[in-house]
Amino acid sequence: MKSRVLFICTGNSTRSQMAEGLLRHMAGELFDVYSTGTEPRGLQPLAAQGVDISHQQSTPLQTYQYDSFDYVITLCQHAYEACHSAKGRFDTIHWDVNDPAAGNRPLDFQMALKDLKTRLACLVIIEEKRRKVGQGVAA
Repeated sequence: MKSRVLFICTGNSTRSQMAEGLLRHMAGELFDVYSTGTEPRGLQPLAAQGVDISHQQSTPLQTYQYDSFDYVITLCQHAYEACHSAKGRFDTIHWDVNDPAAGNRPLDFQMALKDLKTRLACLVIIEEKRRKVGQGVAA
């Protein structure tokens, strides 16, 4: 069974969309991946830096308020605070990823993508080890 991951940022327009598309591309066989925003604003066109996010859409956090996830990852301080104040509804991992949309320069988007790839590679390794331990295989 796939682990469920939810990425959250403020606008669900860039960082969370990039993370969703990247993780699906990197390890879609391990994860069901979703993204959401505390104040969704639609997709930022420059977020598609080598990642197909064309089928994704910006969704409000309330969409997932009754769902359960194995990993909930906040990508900005505002999202972390919003989830933290949700009275334990989400147990989160916090990654403070710079917002590339703030400068709206292609290089900023490439840097955010590189940051996310590194972090997601670690998440994939953790999940693979977790599954091996669950199967009784020494990690």
